[in-house]
Amino acid sequence: ILPSCYFRRAMKFKIFGDLDCPDWLLAEVFAMSKLSVVKLRLVCSALVKSLAASAASNDSSSLDNNAVLLATVAKHTSDAKFNERDNQALISALTQLFTSANKYSASPETLGEELQQLGLPKEHAGQIVRVYSDSGAALTEYANARELRLSRLASCSWSLRLMMPPKSGQKTAAQVRFKLGVEGDGTEQTKEIEFEASEQRLRLLKHEIGRLLAMMEQTMRTG
Repeated sequence: ILPSCYFRRAMKFKIFGDLDCPDWLLAEVFAMSKLSVVKLRLVCSALVKSLAASAASNDSSSLDNNAVLLATVAKHTSDAKFNERDNQALISALTQLFTSANKYSASPETLGEELQQLGLPKEHAGQIVRVYSDSGAALTEYANARELRLSRLASCSWSLRLMMPPKSGQKTAAQVRFKLGVEGDGTEQTKEIEFEASEQRLRLLKHEIGRLLAMMEQTMRTG
């Protein structure tokens, strides 16, 4: 006889786009049930508040958001003896639940039913549904912000390098060296990217960007 979890895993879920629940998330559902319903609601509320702040922020101060959220969650999960790794996994799981349900336009009723199908107690599922119902606008704003910006430019510097002509009488060529600091999606680390471009390539890039902006403006006017 196959265990009941087999049949649950074979199901499709609206909150995941009619796909199976990810294995790692299924494991975290059990961890959520270790919290009291009140503590779970407080964690969910803090998470949604953090997501909304992240979407609204346009500067590097948003990088402090994860640390603040982690400290808040740790305070609410201390009774359940969660460690830092447990709290990080809980944040990831709840973020996935909220954003995925919002992405696929799952109703609060569907979210509640499917959370119970995944093994979450009805009272716990009800707290997640309550926060989800009250946070539709914030979740949509967060989704739009993440969709339109997979990474963010944190810094940019450049220097000019003159290239001596190979033959006398030829013009001196110039190369511009760029150094970019890019903040990756969902991480506090900054990746440095360096590259060089000739004057001709920079002029071509400027031309192509101009064309792209014109196309976007035309689409907005006609849309």
